[in-house]
Amino acid sequence: MASEGVMPQGPWGGNRGDVWDMGTANHISNIRIYHIDVVNGISITYDNGQTFNQGQTSDLQFKELKLSDGEYVNKISGRFQYKFNENVILTQLSLATNKGQNIATPDQAGNTFSLTSEAGHKVVGFFGVTNKPSIALAAIGVNVMAT
Repeated sequence: MASEGVMPQGPWGGNRGDVWDMGTANHISNIRIYHIDVVNGISITYDNGQTFNQGQTSDLQFKELKLSDGEYVNKISGRFQYKFNENVILTQLSLATNKGQNIATPDQAGNTFSLTSEAGHKVVGFFGVTNKPSIALAAIGVNVMAT
């Protein structure tokens, strides 16, 4: 998908670590958020089975969001705070869709962020920062586009 008309929102969280960007997708079909007491990683399946992984995405518990045709993420919220030697880390992440599905990692302390897309707009991609060596997500943002 071309990036024309894409509006980046965020990132929310810290700015120390490795910057990442999955780009944009025509359709996101599955999202897994890996977590323990922070948001450790994210796995996104999109456009004919391509998968984008960031952070730690194995051997952890996860929350999963399976999106049907015509379904898309339209809300993101969460929390971030200083952890692990004064680095800012995402401590909680929630996603919701236009069809009422939602997932959320357990609520934790921290500063809050929230975005609800305007009517007729959807999340077409994710970007952010991964903190190392803790291998946790330090920040997350979304690319939003008109449907």
